[in-house]
Amino acid sequence: MSIAGKISVVLQHNAEVEIRSSRPLQLTASLRGFAAAEIIQRVPALYALCGRAQALAAHRALQAAGALAPSDRQSGERAAAVEAVLEGIWRFAIDLPQWAGVSLSMAPFARLRHALLQDESEASGELLNQYLTTQLLGEAPAQWASADGEAMLHWLYHSDAPAAGLLREVEAVLLGVGGAAAAVTTPLLACPSDEQLCEIAHAMKTDSYLAAPQWRGACVETGARAYQQDHSWFANDSVMALPQALQRLLARLLELVSLVRHLTGNGVALPVSGGLPLSDGDGVGWVRTARGVLLHYAAAERDRVSDYRILAPTEWNFHPKGVLARAVSPWNTVPPSMRQRWLALQVMSLDPCVAYELEVYDA
Repeated sequence: MSIAGKISVVLQHNAEVEIRSSRPLQLTASLRGFAAAEIIQRVPALYALCGRAQALAAHRALQAAGALAPSDRQSGERAAAVEAVLEGIWRFAIDLPQWAGVSLSMAPFARLRHALLQDESEASGELLNQYLTTQLLGEAPAQWASADGEAMLHWLYHSDAPAAGLLREVEAVLLGVGGAAAAVTTPLLACPSDEQLCEIAHAMKTDSYLAAPQWRGACVETGARAYQQDHSWFANDSVMALPQALQRLLARLLELVSLVRHLTGNGVALPVSGGLPLSDGDGVGWVRTARGVLLHYAAAERDRVSDYRILAPTEWNFHPKGVLARAVSPWNTVPPSMRQRWLALQVMSLDPCVAYELEVYDA
């Protein structure tokens, strides 16, 4: 089995849903006893995805714990933001087209990715703007994101842009299953406040919390829909009437545009990371990633790390009783021929950082 583990979505014959994770959440125990500088080197190597975000979160947590000297975080934040952009584009350039059975050339994305990894300066922002315009949105990203909800819906239903066509296919599947995946109200966790950081970091010291985290007794959703919750689209009744998985994918496009504008200095300054000292010798750091808020907790004694813990977005979004479990609970109303595609959309909209598998027991 891969060291990354996997998410298993088990659909029981009595319509119950089980979400199981084999992610090795105790992996960070191997980091105890190392010096802070060694932790910085080891943490990104433990994870296949979001290595730059993991490195930045480690810096912020260890600095907050007093185990690492303060440093300029600008380059680390820029690298993490570029990484989040590439992860976000991957969903629309690779994953959604494959799900929809659409043949799109991967060459433009491959060229963009190569260029960004070679040059993360502000000049690369123009490449991103050009890519979003020509390969996804069909119009200037800032103009697209500043439109009101009704204009966005017109784009969704009438534009020839690749992203609009993919999202129309998404909606057709979501609406074609007889009303399954009814809307559920779940608290949203965006960039955390100091109060949230303090409470969550304290809870992270417990192993069971890392496997099934909650905020004040409630399951939460993190990611683009949380980051973009204050956008005017999500105060529009017609937009809010869209299936929630579709809303999340629209929010992912908004987040892409916001990150690109942040990287180019085009009027948007996003919070990308933060840290909070908790007491003498421990602290917590967070990073805004494509999948949601990534949290690291560190405790240090003398020049060694005595405890280290990581809480990834997947644990929030794929909580056994969380947003995915509730969204797919009416799975037995979905025609058997559509279940795989329907479930794939629900999972893709929340985007786990590991592979997932589906088990169905319908008799």
